[in-house]
Amino acid sequence: MNKTGKKAEKKVRLVEIDLSRTCEMPDSDGDGGESWHPDIKLNRDYLALLGSKDSQGFFAGQFSKEWFGLDFDGWGDCGLQLDKPGTNGSLWMRLWLIDLRKA
Repeated sequence: MNKTGKKAEKKVRLVEIDLSRTCEMPDSDGDGGESWHPDIKLNRDYLALLGSKDSQGFFAGQFSKEWFGLDFDGWGDCGLQLDKPGTNGSLWMRLWLIDLRKA
């Protein structure tokens, strides 16, 4: 509650993440790497635009760290690996952090 006794309202702000900064970190056995992004934080809420030119949609979810890199839980039963757009048949088009702040 604020000073007037009312519940504080929250403002929703979408902060776009630059997907071109997605990279692959080399793993210890040399057979590939894991996806990583400097601006993605684990267990925060994100809104993703996924798909292709022909079919696309919005999905909300969070990222977790898996053996292969970052996994987005808002897609299907087992999530979707973060891949740089244009690689591995990537479905990633745009991504926003959902930032909830008190008014």
